[in-house]
Amino acid sequence: MTRLLLLIGLASLPLAGWGQIYKWVDEKGVTHYTETPPPGGKGQVIRTQPRSPLPDAPNVNPAVKTWQEQEIEFRQRRVEAEETERKRQANASRDMALRRACAGARADLENLRMERPIVRIDERGERRYIEDKERAELIRRTEQIIQRDCPAN
Repeated sequence: MTRLLLLIGLASLPLAGWGQIYKWVDEKGVTHYTETPPPGGKGQVIRTQPRSPLPDAPNVNPAVKTWQEQEIEFRQRRVEAEETERKRQANASRDMALRRACAGARADLENLRMERPIVRIDERGERRYIEDKERAELIRRTEQIIQRDCPAN
């Protein structure tokens, strides 16, 4: 008889880790979670899986991630999103600077092609008119810059 009781007791040990949780709502609308049945016995039984006694034990279900793994993934996604946004902003800034430089080069080319005197300030701070030979060289260099660096439109 004692062997039978011992055998039944040992067989029920793995089941002792599995608990039942009862979910029920009282008359005031408050939701309760308890290990004992609610008064009146009208509650939903929620089965729970026992926690591993070892904190570093691997998950039984590999699809279920620990909160630490989820936090690491969240931080990685956030860093990737920030890096993508930083690159997008850098590209937008570079494109804006290029558009401005091209607009300035096109305006300079238009002014150089006009048949009117162009004045430059030299290193001593004095006004100096551009000669025709220098104008032709400036036009050639400005056209090269526009062709090399600026989009067609």
